[in-house]
Amino acid sequence: KCYRNTVPTFSDLPPNSPQGRILKVSGDLQNAQDDYYVVFNNGQWMETYGWNGGAGVYANTMPWVLMHNPDDTFTFVPHVWRDRGAGDAVSGHIPSFAGDGINDIFLFGGRLGFITDTNIVLSETFRYENFFRTTLASLQDSDPVDFTVATRNDDTLNYVIPFNKDLLIMADKSQYRFQYGQFIGPK
Repeated sequence: KCYRNTVPTFSDLPPNSPQGRILKVSGDLQNAQDDYYVVFNNGQWMETYGWNGGAGVYANTMPWVLMHNPDDTFTFVPHVWRDRGAGDAVSGHIPSFAGDGINDIFLFGGRLGFITDTNIVLSETFRYENFFRTTLASLQDSDPVDFTVATRNDDTLNYVIPFNKDLLIMADKSQYRFQYGQFIGPK
């Protein structure tokens, strides 16, 4: 079998390759969303991000952390946010809050949440600093959730109130309710 930068399936990967070699596993040729990348490392293929695709969110433009020091003083520092670990700009897209202002921050269902003018973004379950999928080979229930709330054109989401296992979402001219089922996941 011959290949250059792309193989059709994981089973088509060669058993040996130069250390650090990155290949794209294309999957379904009609769907770029299922493409993922692997790197040959220590004798095995492991999932990674694509060529020049490890970018994440900028810590200086994200919420910072107020840390309580042992001497009863406080320090205001940037938080360490996780970069993209799998995929590229198409398959492992930047969260929708990037480039927008964050209107509210909340915790819900073991996830850190941000609300923008039209979107609600929830981190990976119990990994508050991760807003990227950990693998593109399969969709995990713990993966981040990023969805748009169907609002009127002139309605802006402002606040979120976790209440009785649901989220009450307050907008300029309306209110919404996000109902909690058995779990929160991207599916």
